[in-house]
Amino acid sequence: MRAFAVLVWVAAAVATPGNVTLLQGEADGWGLRPLEAMAKEVENEKMSPEEAVKNAAGVLPSEVTQLLKGSSTSLRAAPDKLALKHVDTVNKLIVGEKQKLDISLLECVRVRKDIKRRLRTTKAEQTALGGQISRAGAIRTKATGDVPKMIRQIDDMRNQVLQAEKDCKHEEGSNKLKLERTKEQQKGAAEMAKLVGQCLKQKKASFLHICEDETNTTHVEQVGHVSTLVMRSVKGALELDEDGKTLASVSLDANLSAHLRRLWADPAGGGSLGGAKTPVLGASGAGPRNKMRNKCILSASVSCRELVDRVDGMQGELEMQVEDITALMVKNQQECESFKHAKTAEIQQTNALLNQAQEDLADSTGQVNAVQQTLSDKEREYREVTKELKDFNHRCESQVKESSMMICSLKVVRGQILTKVTGSLPVVMDCEVGPWSPGECSKTCGTGGRMLFSRPQVQEAGKHGSACPPLQVLQKCNDRPCPVDCQLGDWGGWGGCSKECGGGLKTRVRPVLM
Repeated sequence: MRAFAVLVWVAAAVATPGNVTLLQGEADGWGLRPLEAMAKEVENEKMSPEEAVKNAAGVLPSEVTQLLKGSSTSLRAAPDKLALKHVDTVNKLIVGEKQKLDISLLECVRVRKDIKRRLRTTKAEQTALGGQISRAGAIRTKATGDVPKMIRQIDDMRNQVLQAEKDCKHEEGSNKLKLERTKEQQKGAAEMAKLVGQCLKQKKASFLHICEDETNTTHVEQVGHVSTLVMRSVKGALELDEDGKTLASVSLDANLSAHLRRLWADPAGGGSLGGAKTPVLGASGAGPRNKMRNKCILSASVSCRELVDRVDGMQGELEMQVEDITALMVKNQQECESFKHAKTAEIQQTNALLNQAQEDLADSTGQVNAVQQTLSDKEREYREVTKELKDFNHRCESQVKESSMMICSLKVVRGQILTKVTGSLPVVMDCEVGPWSPGECSKTCGTGGRMLFSRPQVQEAGKHGSACPPLQVLQKCNDRPCPVDCQLGDWGGWGGCSKECGGGLKTRVRPVLM
């Protein structure tokens, strides 16, 4: 394999170190120095004349080969004609091989630099893709935990609303029943007030005797008069009798009876009506009145006016109970509505977060899958480019050694010609040049970029030595597309859900335009 490409040699006089545009260290970064050192080492190897002629047989003219096979006497007979002609021919071949070596060196470092750049780019892309996978994976992990958690939260809040509605409805029904009963008691108390008012209309009755027997029957008896006025509570009704004749009657429920008993016994918490706290046991005597008293286990006496006042107080208490129950029902309704409104808003907010988490889960899952595929492609590309670099280095070194070996062979051939002419091997000084140093590329990317490589002349050619190869050369550089920002198209529609229930996934894609 010969040179990779034809370089543009720059016609110039002898270059000096002042023409070198970059420092030595920068050239070393191109990998030039190891190749140049290897070429110089091969070029200076010891080689037998027979091996040299064999290696250079492909480039030597036939007359030179025949001359080397002939006798030295024919060369000495015409040294200025044949010998110098053949020496010039070999020197031209040496310069040509040096140019080929230069082409190999510069093209090797250019291509190798481009391959390494591709490796760095691919590695950086792998790192970036790994970061994308890590970030998308973190989003997916968070969303994977958030989605079922939010679903449970929404279910819990909905159950709380349902339970609250049930409790509120039960409380409302209970309060309505209390309100209805209390209002019924109000009606009964109003009728009771009318009944008790009958006591005031009886001119004979200034006091009532009230007692309760062992069957929880309440008896009210006029005291101190010939006629008998009795108010009794029995069998769910309150009756007012005079001499065995019912003057008025009102139905009683359990609550109203309790009110009435409390009224008889201890209306104000300070004692029973009439001030009697201790039971009055039955007195002796005949008649219905004494028979009733014989049944009493608790008794008291009260004036009609005091009894009416106490019934009025009971009516006021019942009215306050109605107001309290009504106010409680309004308060409970407001609290229930407020709780339901707050929970509904919280459910809507959590549901919005759930939708976002599901979108994040779908997007991150799709992104992880897509980026993982891209990362896999980049890893394969990196392996392929690494192999390409290894194979190229092997070819490059082989080509440099091949050119350097040819230069070494031609120098030995030239020495053999001069030895046949002079009878001994003279010292020949070839032009020596320094190492190549790269300049700056005229473009950072795209096409048409050029870079000037320069090297100094460190030794002039002596007698019978080869001339200097070119000291400057232009090489194409940065021949790669300029970077273009990624441009994405619009999102497509959402696909179907992966599950019918329990938190599935929907995906959508968008194209890469550039």
